[in-house]
Amino acid sequence: MEQEMNLVLKTAVVNDFSFPFSKKLFEKLKKLKETNRIFKKGGDKTLTNIASSVIEHLGQQIKGNLEASPDDIVQTIGVDEFISTVKEFLAIFETKRDKK
Repeated sequence: MEQEMNLVLKTAVVNDFSFPFSKKLFEKLKKLKETNRIFKKGGDKTLTNIASSVIEHLGQQIKGNLEASPDDIVQTIGVDEFISTVKEFLAIFETKRDKK
């Protein structure tokens, strides 16, 4: 009989970190990237309202009391690096069943 260990209960919050909340935000951020909805149309690097909100909340989840704005995060490390960082961080708490 194979047994899985859950590091964090699905409903648990640890130091203001919520895995289910973060996972949903992460999935939304990936979808925004896939559909080219991270930046407003027009060529500049202005975040859409939804992308800004998702990045802000994800930043708070993985970095605690984050001082940087969503625009600062994107300007400093870029969207792809931010997605990669969030993915690696969330993987700490995932079980085989959570991964998709």
